[in-house]
Amino acid sequence: MLTIDMQAMKKYLDHGYRIVKPFVNYALGWLSPELLGSGFHIKSTRNNQIIGFIPYSKLNCDSLAQLHLGLVTNSAHELVRQMLIRHLGHSFFTVQELKVNISKKGLWNKSLTLTLDMDEVIFDQFCIDLQKENVAPLNLDVKIQSSANSKDKIQFELVIKSQKLLA
Repeated sequence: MLTIDMQAMKKYLDHGYRIVKPFVNYALGWLSPELLGSGFHIKSTRNNQIIGFIPYSKLNCDSLAQLHLGLVTNSAHELVRQMLIRHLGHSFFTVQELKVNISKKGLWNKSLTLTLDMDEVIFDQFCIDLQKENVAPLNLDVKIQSSANSKDKIQFELVIKSQKLLA
């Protein structure tokens, strides 16, 4: 008897969720339109590489039926932020300056793969400078791939300040 009641309840909840899901996605999109409800996710994370994915959807497009430039920029920024958190920790740094340069040569009318590759030697030098000076610049490039030969990228020029811990 209990099993039948649980199955009926599950069926009822699944049906209700299917009805409410579009409204919830729409509401979350208004609260944080840059990433919530966009389908952006991080596919893989390695020590010096993070790969993200933005699915093509009409909700993610601008008036020209291409993926929205703001969505792509915010997704690339999220990759940079995750890479810094991975290597520097959550609360041990602040971004003092941020400069973004976007190079878009192709159409973004398909799903996009974003790749952040970080050179170990450059990042090691950045960490040394950050320890010595408490402030250090860091340049990172996020490659955007929609097809095999796309050359799009977003360049981030950051100035990072280290936070001193109370001890």
